[in-house]
Amino acid sequence: MSTENLRDEVQKAYDVYEHELKRIRQNVTSINIYDFHKLGNQLFSKLENLIVYLCSYNELQTKEMVLDVVSTSENICGLIPKHWKIVKAINNNIQPVKGSYITIQRFLKTYKSTNLNQLIEMFENEKLPVTGFKDKIKMKANTHKIDACMLFFGVLFILAYGLLAYFTAIDTGYKYLLLRSILGIGVGLVISTFVQGAIKTQFKFKGLVITTTSVLVSMFLFVYLFNPANVPVIP
Repeated sequence: MSTENLRDEVQKAYDVYEHELKRIRQNVTSINIYDFHKLGNQLFSKLENLIVYLCSYNELQTKEMVLDVVSTSENICGLIPKHWKIVKAINNNIQPVKGSYITIQRFLKTYKSTNLNQLIEMFENEKLPVTGFKDKIKMKANTHKIDACMLFFGVLFILAYGLLAYFTAIDTGYKYLLLRSILGIGVGLVISTFVQGAIKTQFKFKGLVITTTSVLVSMFLFVYLFNPANVPVIP
């Protein structure tokens, strides 16, 4: 399961619900309220599943994906009061469960939806729960964050490499090995702060094939093993 798959499921459920909603508006007497209510619940539940996954640690999310889900959530959240208005008009015995839609509400509140006040008013007019809009709990997506500490030490290693290479004579194999290692670690740390996901790397060492998906290790190996500089020759 991925964010893309869950988003596709929400879109399919939304299309089915929208089709049924248009049909009902054309001929309200033909409505089967239980089937209609079931379609609505399926749509709202799928959206909540998408938001929960978005905020979990299963997958890093891009800014574009988060904004897309926020926009989708605004549209679907706006349908909830309209859905209940239709349901209650036909069967007032069907009532929302306490705490319903709390995940959607918290998500939109966290990302400061432009329609937040309007949505709260719509929910309150239909006497729907607004707990998620008003509590202090947030639903924040698992987006890539730059590790300032890692970036700092990465830049520090690269600066150290530059100073040592410029002011120190590279006249031994040990110094050459040390400088390549410092540069590899520095570049690996810097790249790791900006690259999402993993970089799969395979290399052979004395007959062994070693595989890693760590961005830091991959970049270190790339810089260290593919360094174009030659080992210094001591006269």
